[in-house]
Amino acid sequence: HNTVGFSAAVASGEKLSWVISPQLEIKTFIDQRSYLELKLPFQVVTGNLGTNVGIGDLIATYTHSVGTKKTDKQLYYTIGMRFGLGNGDDAINAKPLPMAYQTSLGTTDVILGLSTNIGKYITLAAGIQQPVLQYNRNGYHTTANRDSIETVYFSSRYLQRAGDALLRVEAKKDWKHSGIHGGPLVLYHLANDKSILANGDKVELQNSAGFTVNVNLGYYYSTEKWV
Repeated sequence: HNTVGFSAAVASGEKLSWVISPQLEIKTFIDQRSYLELKLPFQVVTGNLGTNVGIGDLIATYTHSVGTKKTDKQLYYTIGMRFGLGNGDDAINAKPLPMAYQTSLGTTDVILGLSTNIGKYITLAAGIQQPVLQYNRNGYHTTANRDSIETVYFSSRYLQRAGDALLRVEAKKDWKHSGIHGGPLVLYHLANDKSILANGDKVELQNSAGFTVNVNLGYYYSTEKWV
């Protein structure tokens, strides 16, 4: 009733920076309806500012299924934490990197979620991720980094991040040992982030609140015997 998994994600970020995230996943079942899960990514971020690598943030969650009479429709709730293992202050050649290149958000967050399946092939999930501890020490400010339009990123000096709400609709097809899944992921940043300037002034980062739409596509393979 315990599983060890490995996944790898590739994503495109700000200014076409690329994030490659191999991730270790450990799942321990408490009983038939609940389990604990740990996820620890290793991040490689590359783009026109260079390449940054490091351990990402640890995510620990507890998921429980609410039993229903219909086996084809289950409701799951998830509670958990995202533990920032860094403070977002990575640099290359002593130059601060923007948050798009950081391997850690520099916060500890609470995670709450609900998910359900609609028939055999559709999953609907909603959740919220809210920072509760802020220790970001990022040093990047746009006005100090204007080499060219291609290398200007959003300011994030001592970033104080707002929370996010998400809605995911995912179609899936499973076979005996493998499967594919994919669909849209809609994120809503709940408020404008804030930044602390070198003179100590706290400013709002305008237009940092709002919607972001992502499209995800994945494939998995599982095996019962691996040792």
